[in-house]
Amino acid sequence: MDFKVNLEYDGEMPVVIVTGDLDFDTSPHLAKCLQQLIESNHTTFCVDLTSVEYMDSEGLKALIKAYHELKGQGKIQVRGTHGSIRRIFEISGLHKLFDIK
Repeated sequence: MDFKVNLEYDGEMPVVIVTGDLDFDTSPHLAKCLQQLIESNHTTFCVDLTSVEYMDSEGLKALIKAYHELKGQGKIQVRGTHGSIRRIFEISGLHKLFDIK
């Protein structure tokens, strides 16, 4: 499956839809998209991981970096976590930082 990061909107809420494996090679694309949202003064947004089959620590790093960039002034919702992706959030304790749906 090819990797893609698409930005859509659910009403006013930006939704970053990630498709494919989120790893060392692809996570910079997600990080760039999240950084652009933050620079555009979006403080609440969603990252949809429904179509992600594999995610490594670099994928988590991109999300954590965006969380820290918000400096407590916003919220990142993560939706579509499933199977091993959900376990990564639970084992790492990151389900406490992000609004997991």
